[in-house]
Amino acid sequence: AWHALWREAPGDPALAARAAWGALESGRLADAAAWVVLGRLGEPRSAALAAVEARVREAGGLTGAGGARMPLRSLEWAALACALALGAALEMARRRTAAVLLALALLVAVTPGIEARVLRAAPLRVVAREVALAGADIVLAPGEVVRAESVAGAAVRVRAGRDLVGTVPADALLVPESVAR
Repeated sequence: AWHALWREAPGDPALAARAAWGALESGRLADAAAWVVLGRLGEPRSAALAAVEARVREAGGLTGAGGARMPLRSLEWAALACALALGAALEMARRRTAAVLLALALLVAVTPGIEARVLRAAPLRVVAREVALAGADIVLAPGEVVRAESVAGAAVRVRAGRDLVGTVPADALLVPESVAR
């Protein structure tokens, strides 16, 4: 049922949080981590997602998931852009000031879209089962998040953290979108 709701409203962090909670309660740490990664693609500052994310981290998941997003929601970015544009309109007598304010308004207006594209373009994968990272002499645990760099047949070259690079079997990784299908 949660998957059907997700297909109707993809990107809802609260829905992703509920699905992550269910996966965590069922002992599926990798699925829970994948749902949190999906939920992070939606609007920032979801209390439900933050609570579940903390539980998934406590369980050992989301290592390598990266830092926080910009804290403003899209509506707040839009309000800020409108305020800057209004400031530009009020400063029309001073053309340089108005031009700077208008340029800032345009930059602020496109920021959420740019951030969303960057987040969606990140080739994040969730480790589905314990697997050795060939070439780095470490073992990745279920629920850890890695960045896929390339795919060569049944092997995926991944980056774990900043410095660890190696290969793992493709079947040991979850594409976050796959849990929503």
